[in-house]
This record gives sequence, C-alpha cells and structure tokens, in this order.
Amino acid sequence: MGGQLARHPRKLSVWGLDVQSLSTAGKWNFTFTIQGSQGTGTGTLKNITVPGPRPPCRPSVA
Repeated sequence: MGGQLARHPRKLSVWGLDVQSLSTAGKWNFTFTIQGSQGTGTGTLKNITVPGPRPPCRPSVA
C-alpha cells in the first residue's frame, strides 16, 4: 500500500486516502508519512483491531 493523497472528484479542495481491504483480521499498525511546507512528519496508529469478514446477511421474511 502507499501512494499520494487523491483529490475528491467533485470537491477539489478535499484530499483523502484511497481505501483498501486488508488480507487478514487481527492487530495492525498503520504508518503515514506526510510531506508539507514545514517538512516531513511520520506517525503510526498502533494496534488497530481489524475484525474478520462479517457473515452474509440473510433476507428476512415478513
């Protein structure tokens, strides 16, 4: 994973990250590096719990 921030297609003043699904459930760390006018900064979100896939929805019968 990696890449540059993308602009919102209809709100050009809004930037964001593309979303990707993760290969396995468990504890994950996400590290971001940002380059800006005041230099480069790096931060990590640690021990984020990612749940496994949810079971498929069953249609209700009324």
